[in-house]
Amino acid sequence: SIHQSWPDLPAQCTANCPSFESITLSLSTMAINKKVLAGCSCFTLLVILSIILFAICMSAYKHLGPDDQVVLKKSTGRYVKNGPWSGQLHPFHERTWRKATTITPQQYCIIQDVLTAE
Repeated sequence: SIHQSWPDLPAQCTANCPSFESITLSLSTMAINKKVLAGCSCFTLLVILSIILFAICMSAYKHLGPDDQVVLKKSTGRYVKNGPWSGQLHPFHERTWRKATTITPQQYCIIQDVLTAE
């Protein structure tokens, strides 16, 4: 019938509801799945950060040819790195690239100090 009597409802409810053991088993499975998901999330974050750090470090790896020069500006002043050279430059220091003027063995140049006129 459409209307069921009151004493039959608890029997139907227990017949259609999952058992307590299956509920606790599914809850423990969900807890394990959350731990696995959290572990995977941490690992993924670690891999992404490692890739970013690797990219930053490799972008600072430079090769200088025989006529190349780089001027590095640091908080303590400036210094020049002459080529040929290969190595790691600080990725966050300001850099200015220059090509050196080369002369042959038959050429010469006169150098004068601008401050002392020598």
